[in-house]
Amino acid sequence: MTAPVFTGSGVALLTLFDDDDQLLVDTTAELAQNLLGDGITAFLIAGTAGEFFLLEDHERIELVASVRRALPASATVLAHVGGVPSDRTEPMAKAAVDSGADALVALPLGIDDQRAYYAGIVSAAAGTPVLAYHLPQAGASIPVSLLPELGVQAVKDSEGDLARLTHEVQAGLEVYTGAPNTVAAMHELGAPGTLVGLANSNPQLSVAAFSGDLEAQARLNALEPASLDDFPTGLKVMTAERFAIPTGSRGKGRP
Repeated sequence: MTAPVFTGSGVALLTLFDDDDQLLVDTTAELAQNLLGDGITAFLIAGTAGEFFLLEDHERIELVASVRRALPASATVLAHVGGVPSDRTEPMAKAAVDSGADALVALPLGIDDQRAYYAGIVSAAAGTPVLAYHLPQAGASIPVSLLPELGVQAVKDSEGDLARLTHEVQAGLEVYTGAPNTVAAMHELGAPGTLVGLANSNPQLSVAAFSGDLEAQARLNALEPASLDDFPTGLKVMTAERFAIPTGSRGKGRP
């Protein structure tokens, strides 16, 4: 049986910018180091919370390389290479692997033939695990029935639909939730881990909820609406209450 990509509580890491819209590569890596100290075991780089849509492809790779250098080998670094057409995804996948990514994640945004899309990524990954990324809120939906046909090892499912997550797990799929309201439920289902944005601001709550702490889960549920305010600005503001990070994004200053 194939070992899971990772186990434990992971984070969809924020991407940090200065007031001049410049990417703060080292500062983003420092945030990852701080989260590691609070029990986070895996780090998704340039995902939706990481504002991949504001980044150039080479910047996404720079972030992967910087975070990988900043963390010990025991931490898992996942590079999001999706959200763009295949002619950009596949070279980015190879570059991410060359930069030390332990796994790849890809959002099939605007992709009609998902089988071909993921086949290209799996080929470019050359043995590095690939996760499909289901996020219908962003217009990227993957039918559960199609997941076993994509050739990927696992799925990051951020819809927040517990019935769907249960179906996936019971079908024998390796599933990582990206929805904070389902963290404790994934523990009960026996899933290997989680990848949630709220772990930026509340890493210890995320760890506790995934251990089955229902009080921690209730607190995550209460915090989620604020984290979605002008996403991901609300999450950055919440994270800045714990760690000294800038809260602006490209084209949008500090609130």
